[in-house]
Amino acid sequence: MRSKVLSGVALVLLAACFSPFAGGASPQEEKSGKLATASEEKQAPAVYRVEYTVRELEEGKRLNARSYKVLVRLQEWSRIRVGSRIPYATGYSGESSTSGTTTHPTQIQYQDVGINIDCRVKEQDDSGVVLETNFESSNLSQEGRNVGGVVNPIFRQVRAQAVAVVPLGKPTVIDVVDDVVSTHQYEIEVTVTQVK
Repeated sequence: MRSKVLSGVALVLLAACFSPFAGGASPQEEKSGKLATASEEKQAPAVYRVEYTVRELEEGKRLNARSYKVLVRLQEWSRIRVGSRIPYATGYSGESSTSGTTTHPTQIQYQDVGINIDCRVKEQDDSGVVLETNFESSNLSQEGRNVGGVVNPIFRQVRAQAVAVVPLGKPTVIDVVDDVVSTHQYEIEVTVTQVK
């Protein structure tokens, strides 16, 4: 009688070990799961080509347009820097001579002027990608300001921050900025294309 009970217990234990509902995975299933996880980890994030076109307008008439392109990985920031460092004097000393007074700069400072663009593609859905843009344009005005005999340059600057849903492959205006001291207007257009 005792041997029958023991054999019944052994059958129950064997059935539990080989049952598909036992909760364990076969070696093949474990191996394929590890491979799938490894391939997901090695998969590189999507890459996009982002092309900015910056147009300067005056009363609706286009004065100029410039294009800037950059490759962007999903969720990562990319940066564009184009410009110059402009030296300007902040102080002068004068020397008298028979021909008059000659001034010489005593202090020089530098100002960066040009285009700065920071952008990031945050996510993609059926309607396009979410593009975050920080835009800055600066330049040196032709006129200067005379303060105490020193002509100080005037730097003009335009900044914009935009978060927009941009359809892939379609040029989209994401911002229009007015210059506060002139009738000029800046239009920022972007085209996003998925590379891989």
